[in-house]
Amino acid sequence: MVWGSTGYTSPSPVVCIDGTLNSAPYISGVLPPVSLPFVQALPNPTFQQDNVLPHVAGIVRTFLYTKNVRQLPWRAFSPGLLPIENVWFMVAERLTRHITVDELW
Repeated sequence: MVWGSTGYTSPSPVVCIDGTLNSAPYISGVLPPVSLPFVQALPNPTFQQDNVLPHVAGIVRTFLYTKNVRQLPWRAFSPGLLPIENVWFMVAERLTRHITVDELW
């Protein structure tokens, strides 16, 4: 599994995640080392996530609140309209050209 995001004019670094992403590894392995520095470097950012469980867990919301990260409200059961969905589509297309995770990475 990989995690990534896009900003106004550039993508964030991509994080390779071993196993399943839940709220604990999201807080420890994605938000502080990658996501927060990326978001906080943008002028007047609003953090947008979908409603997958690691994103909406109370501990994650509290963490982002304590870090003063403004979040865009996202309705439950909304269609996948996040801009990052386009990136994941391109990644999925390229997956067929690679044999191993190491080659893809």
